[in-house]
Amino acid sequence: MSSSQKGFTLIEMIIVIVAVGIIGSMAATMLFQGADIFVKETNRQGFVSEARSAFWRLMRD
Repeated sequence: MSSSQKGFTLIEMIIVIVAVGIIGSMAATMLFQGADIFVKETNRQGFVSEARSAFWRLMRD
């Protein structure tokens, strides 16, 4: 390639693709962990609500 031509080399492109892949996989992992925590907390709140309802029904009887 002559010095007057501008552009990226194959090595530079590969490095960028690998870096974007690593960053993307880290972001996806964090996203999925956040979603998993959300689901677990939602389920826990449902269980607590059901237990509270059962407790109050027992107290009324």
